[in-house]
Amino acid sequence: MAMNKKEQAEMQKMRDDLALARAMRWPDYPKPAPMSRDEIKAKLVEGGIQFGRRQMVARGWFYNAYLGWYSAPRATYGCSDGLNHNSEGDTTSTQNVGRLFVTQSDALRALRLDLTEQCARVLAAVDRQIADADNAALSPEAPKPEAKEARE
Repeated sequence: MAMNKKEQAEMQKMRDDLALARAMRWPDYPKPAPMSRDEIKAKLVEGGIQFGRRQMVARGWFYNAYLGWYSAPRATYGCSDGLNHNSEGDTTSTQNVGRLFVTQSDALRALRLDLTEQCARVLAAVDRQIADADNAALSPEAPKPEAKEARE
């Protein structure tokens, strides 16, 4: 029997709630190790031409854990020569942009762990502020916040 629109909406809300509950957990896998400089050097292949010469690069996955307004955290395919990295093209130009991973799965797992740590720090700071506010409210000699005078 097919579900009506109300039942479909309720089912979607339950799916969304379950996904959110699953997201609020600490991952149970270890943080994958990025490729070392020696591993990168061992995987070098011909890349693009830069400054009149063909570059030797290793290809793999980077991640960006920046939680900005316009960009979502993501893993991108890129290349590295062991010192310089690039996630846009076949030549390297950016130093120390991130760590190169062999697989997209490893990069995404490392991203997930970094984001979990970032969010846990933020939530822990909010929890401390809540506890401080609760303790201040229970204290009889707690100073009351002063109203700021209007500036003339």
